[in-house]
Formats: sequence, structure tokens, C-alpha cells
Amino acid sequence: MIFKILIKFPIVCLLVFSCAGVESTSSSSSSSRNSSYTSAGSYDSKVCDQWMSAAYVNYQNGNSQDCVDAYNISLDEGCGESYADKIYEFMGRAYIDLGKLDSAQWSVNKGLRILPEDLQLLNVAAFVSKKQSRVDDQLYYLDRKLQLEEEIQGLLSFTDSESDEQEIAELQKSLGLSSDYVDGLWNDKMDSSIAAFKKSRQDTYKLLSDYYKDQGLYEDQIDILDEWQNFDAENPSIFKLKKSAYVSLGKNPIDIDRDRWRK
Repeated sequence: MIFKILIKFPIVCLLVFSCAGVESTSSSSSSSRNSSYTSAGSYDSKVCDQWMSAAYVNYQNGNSQDCVDAYNISLDEGCGESYADKIYEFMGRAYIDLGKLDSAQWSVNKGLRILPEDLQLLNVAAFVSKKQSRVDDQLYYLDRKLQLEEEIQGLLSFTDSESDEQEIAELQKSLGLSSDYVDGLWNDKMDSSIAAFKKSRQDTYKLLSDYYKDQGLYEDQIDILDEWQNFDAENPSIFKLKKSAYVSLGKNPIDIDRDRWRK
């Protein structure tokens, strides 16, 4: 198995590094691998980086089975704890692509035990729960994601390029930047991460709206649409969704503005 994966990625696996990753191992014997460890429970970062690269290339190329194989080998190498932000989300996504929802659930659950506030892990967990018809879990993950996004929005409201390094570093961690980028400095990576965060928050509102609609909970759907509209008042799709919810409740859509003012 190890030889099969490495033969596909002889050089690039050593060079490419991504947050999509999976942990790494080498094709050497177990005794030579163990000799690279400094103490019980430790790991070889070079080996982990290699498997992160291999998994990333496999994931990008749509080789989902080779991707999860690389992730699993990396877990055997002891990389799981320190490389959690580079493994479990994309391992879960690869399992979804393979149609292995139970394995995807295992991956995201394991990741959330290490990173309980990871927004993308929560997003994948909600998706898997929906596919498995675990609607209570789906709502839990989406509500948790929205709560965390509201907290991050609070940080954004008083943190900018003029803030001190400690405040910027706290925001960087909250946005999910890897440890390589958490330096307390405002840079281009910050701007792109903030843009991605705002897009993620839009997605959360949409997913919650869809959830309440699917469950026939139109009053709750209207409430979440009101919150979404407070966040993005210029989004025309919100009015269309709200109009549909009003019709489903047997209300006149003209009451939308009246209810909004009342609230």
C-alpha cells in the first residue's frame, strides 16, 4: 500500500504542503521509522509532511481512496493530534466522495474532539448528518457553527490592521488559520481569510433556512432569514426565500415588511 501511493508521487509529495492534507509515513521499515522518534508518543514531522503532501495531491486529483489511505497511514505514524487541522476535514470529504458516510462521520467526529471550534469540520459534520437523516445532529452542528461565527464577527468588529499583535493573533486563530500563519501581523492572508469567513457565514444562514424549510418549520425559517437579512441587507435571495415561507404559512407576502418593522 505504501509503495503504491509513493510511486505515484515520488517528488511532489515532498514539495507540496497544504491544509487539505493527510499525515505522512515513509516506505522504510518500522524499525527505521521508530528510530526517528524522540520519545514515546512523538512523531516525525518530515514523515507527516510527506503524507500531507501525498494526501493533498490525491485529493486534488480526485483519487479519494488513495487520499484516505494516506491519511490513515499518517494516523498510524502519530500525526493525528498535531496535524488535525490538515487531516480530518478533507479525510471526511474524501470518504463522502467514496460514499462511505459512516467513515466520514468517524473522521469528522474524531477531528471535532481535537478541534471543537473548527468551522469547516462543523460544516462537513452537518452535511454528513443530513445525508444520514440525523436531523437533530444536523441542526446542532449548524447552530454551533452559527454561534462561533457570531463570536468571530464580534472579534472582527474591533480588530483591524492597527490592533496589537495579540488581538490580531486571536482573530487569526478564530478564523482557522494554521499555526504557520498565526503571527499577529495583518497581511494578505488575513484579508482572504476574512472574505472566506463572510462567505461561510452566508452559507450557514442558507443551510439553516433550508433545514427549517425541509422540516416544515416556517416560523423558524423566517426568524433565521431575518437574522441573515440583518447581516446582509442587500441580498435579494433572502426576500425570495422569506416570501416562499410566508406563502407556506398561508400569509400574505406583503406582511413581510410589516413583521420586520415590528421585530
